[in-house]
Amino acid sequence: MIRVHFIIKKNTHLCSQLAAINDEGQSKWSDAVSYKTLPDRPAAPPKPQIKGKIHAHSFKVVWEPPKDNGGSEITKYMVELDDGKGYEMLYEGSEREHICDHLIPGHTYHVRVACCSAGGRSEFSDQCIATTQAVPPGQCQAPKLQGKPKATSLHLRWSCPEYEGGASITEFAAQLISPDNTSREVYKGRDLDCIVAGLSPGRPYLFQVRAINRVGGGPWSDPLEVVSGAGVPDPPKAPMVICRSPHSAMVNWEAPVNNGATITEYRVEWQHKSDLDFMQLYLGPNLGHEVKGLTAASLYSFRVQAINSAGAGPFSPVATTVTPPSSPSPVIHIRSSATATTINLTWKDPNCNGSDIIGYNLDIGEKQLISIGAITEYTIEELAPETSYKIRVQAVNGIGVGAFSSPVKVTTRPLPPNPSRLECVSYAPNSLKLKWGDGRNLDLLTYTLEMEKEDGNFQMVYQGTSNSYKINKLQEMTSYDLRLFASNAAGSGPYSEVYTFTTLKAPPPAPKAPTVEDVQLHSCFVQWQGCKPMGSDTISYILQLYCRDQDFKQVYCGPESQFFLTNLNPKTDYMLRVCAIRHCSDGSGDVIGAFSPSHTFMTRGHEPISSSDTRVSETKFVEPKQLTDQQCAVIILCAFVFLAILVAILLQQIISWSSGHSNREDDIL
Repeated sequence: MIRVHFIIKKNTHLCSQLAAINDEGQSKWSDAVSYKTLPDRPAAPPKPQIKGKIHAHSFKVVWEPPKDNGGSEITKYMVELDDGKGYEMLYEGSEREHICDHLIPGHTYHVRVACCSAGGRSEFSDQCIATTQAVPPGQCQAPKLQGKPKATSLHLRWSCPEYEGGASITEFAAQLISPDNTSREVYKGRDLDCIVAGLSPGRPYLFQVRAINRVGGGPWSDPLEVVSGAGVPDPPKAPMVICRSPHSAMVNWEAPVNNGATITEYRVEWQHKSDLDFMQLYLGPNLGHEVKGLTAASLYSFRVQAINSAGAGPFSPVATTVTPPSSPSPVIHIRSSATATTINLTWKDPNCNGSDIIGYNLDIGEKQLISIGAITEYTIEELAPETSYKIRVQAVNGIGVGAFSSPVKVTTRPLPPNPSRLECVSYAPNSLKLKWGDGRNLDLLTYTLEMEKEDGNFQMVYQGTSNSYKINKLQEMTSYDLRLFASNAAGSGPYSEVYTFTTLKAPPPAPKAPTVEDVQLHSCFVQWQGCKPMGSDTISYILQLYCRDQDFKQVYCGPESQFFLTNLNPKTDYMLRVCAIRHCSDGSGDVIGAFSPSHTFMTRGHEPISSSDTRVSETKFVEPKQLTDQQCAVIILCAFVFLAILVAILLQQIISWSSGHSNREDDIL
């Protein structure tokens, strides 16, 4: 048997004939025999490919037929998808492409393809890996309030959404929706909570939160409605001030937003001057207050503050008003000074209350007022002395008359006293002693004495309550004109008539005590110091001698300043004195001066006087000198020093003796 092997294709029809060949040649062909080969499994298709864009929930897969179909046509393809839990059949058909849908966003899928033919199913192709596009995260749950909301802030907390959208959540966003439907983002970050600040007290707010990944933000959560905590009220609007009169005004205001708590009361403050602080005027629940006691034509400032259980809110804007002008205020600070017939009044301008003062009215108790101009000083004349008046002053401006001032009681003074008669009770060359009145001054009058000067004007030389006065430092033989007037509480009286008084001639000065020289038994020489000439007048001297049991008798009169005295008794005590005489050249007579101090001396006796006796006598009359205080102090100091030295020496001796005795006892022991 002869076997022949042919290599042919799969699933192929084959017709064959057989002929024999030898050396002789070829035989005839045999009858034709028809054969057909069987098909084989196709080869695995190539790796599938992604066609187009990968979407979040789908993508399209395409593939090519296998290179070897196994000898038979491919009847169908099989597509399997692995989402991480294992391959599952996704498609089976003859198409070479398929849309994979209903996928999870952001998920990675593995796709493989196999084909089928009459020969069977091929192996699966290499897997194709595809990741779907991520989507924004899912909706978060509504945020929750952490703790109690405050007036201007609160604490929110939330959780992650159940679905992240195929990508990790990168951050969260929270938004606030205000009562006026405006929204603003209040937080953006990775945390799951936040503190929202900048809230208005007592307001309802909506809060939403959402998650954000790399694709974008998810939908907002359901809103959380929260009412912020109560806060202090908002500032009211500027109050309205209406002046009802120059001295009163009505202040009204509107209630502000209470910020979650009922307003319980309002505080009103006012300010009268710009340099002063605001002061509380009213505290209560009303929306208006009447202010009284204001000053006319004055600027006032008002502000209002609302108060609730959370505290006092800010003040409103300041409202200002100026009160209308009115009649003047009463006059105060009136000063007065009175004489016997006049009263002088001075005062300060009162507050004009917005209208200039045009005059004043004076009331002194009479029927008719005294009207004067806009002056602050006035003298009322022709009044009765020693009379009491009650005076009131009233200011007048363009609005009208003001109120009278408080009455001022003024009493006019009595009339000034009349002058007294001026007399001179003692004349002297350099002084005049004057006297006036009767020696008593029961009314306590003040006297003023004036003397005329060389220029004809009078100058005050004395002022006081005494009834006499001595004018010194005058010139001799000079006439002086003087006048006098008296004063009391009512004022000064009239001058007296002018009196003229003349000083006397000045006597010569008293000489010094005379000196005695060359004393003998019956004589001696006397000498004294002469006086200086007094103008054109000459000077002479009188020398008087005094012996015991006799009066002074004149022994010399003449212009000389020395005299030799004789006819004296031996061994007799005598006293001498001298005076000067001024001989006036104008014929007004001689002026005798005062005597000098007396000088005592003794004439000599008849017995001879030895030198020793002379010394003894001389010694007998020499009186010992008295020590001065300084000399006594020096003597006492020297005595104390000597005594201290003596005590120191004695102590030194005692100490030396004690030391020596102790040493001897130690030697013995």
